[in-house]
Amino acid sequence: MKIKESLRLLTFLLLLISVNAYSQSDEGALTKKDAKKMLELAEQDFEENNFLDALDKFSQLHEFDKKDLYYKLMYGICATYDPNQKEKALTLLEEVKQENAEYTIINFYLAKAYAVNYNFDKAIELFNFYVNSAPADEAEQIRIANQMMQNARSAKEILADTI
Repeated sequence: MKIKESLRLLTFLLLLISVNAYSQSDEGALTKKDAKKMLELAEQDFEENNFLDALDKFSQLHEFDKKDLYYKLMYGICATYDPNQKEKALTLLEEVKQENAEYTIINFYLAKAYAVNYNFDKAIELFNFYVNSAPADEAEQIRIANQMMQNARSAKEILADTI
């Protein structure tokens, strides 16, 4: 009889441990309601140029739904502002471009990611592509792209002279 009771107790304890482990694995996971609230806060941070705060939120949103291109795009854009995540930015934005190549503004953000990763030739190529393919209503963004393209050319020359 003692063996049966011991097995029951052991089974009960294993069941209790597995239920507890399962409930802890979902702890911290976002719900749809939480994600909606976090998206509002992330977009507000982004609009206020608080890119690192927005980065934290968009990375959590991306983890919540890795298939959402908007979360991936915004995570990638914000990651260009964090020196520790600039390579991640490049990866994310390349993925967005592959999944939605007709979205012309991606070339602007991807060019910026290449620039912060010191790949100035690719940055210049993409800024140029963006400037030549952007709709006229993006005049301010085109102006910024031209300035950033010039900055990339200057940085390339400075690095060449330094080396």
